[in-house]
Amino acid sequence: MEQARQNDESAVDTGLVVPGPGLCTKPDCKTMSSCLHRLKNAGLCLTTKHHKELLNRLIHTKPENEAERLDSISFQCSLHFLPYREAELLLTALHDHHLAVGGTLHITIPSILSGIADGYEPIETSVVKRFAPLSEEKARRFGVEDKVCLYNLHELVVLVRDAGFEVKVTKIIDGVTHVHAEKVHA
Repeated sequence: MEQARQNDESAVDTGLVVPGPGLCTKPDCKTMSSCLHRLKNAGLCLTTKHHKELLNRLIHTKPENEAERLDSISFQCSLHFLPYREAELLLTALHDHHLAVGGTLHITIPSILSGIADGYEPIETSVVKRFAPLSEEKARRFGVEDKVCLYNLHELVVLVRDAGFEVKVTKIIDGVTHVHAEKVHA
């Protein structure tokens, strides 16, 4: 346990980690559902109810110097809790203002083609307008009460590229989409 804590502390200066439901690693976090942690700043913890505040802070603030830029950003089963346009704004702000050149972006989210999407009403809706709760059965099974925007692989790649990233690796494993991208220019 102490080794795991030391590993977490060593990550404090490297990037932004956005864990999804049940993946929260902050010991004093009481919400456990869709936590957002800004590890660089000693663990800012926000639930999805406060994502607009985080979004506004990230869009309207910039690091004071290049040394404060992040080396990596990871969305761990969390980006789909934002409507498409907000995810687009967030990724663009992270690319333009918060990630160092050569920095990496890692996204893992459930695929719209996976079982989690069974009964998901807006499945045929444009991704830009797609934001709704999971079916009652899936929401209960996966513990997800919030609305979500589920993506197919192509839609997620377009979102990441449009934000300015160069997509390096994409794959779907067991219904989970993985995208690894890099910031290659300022």
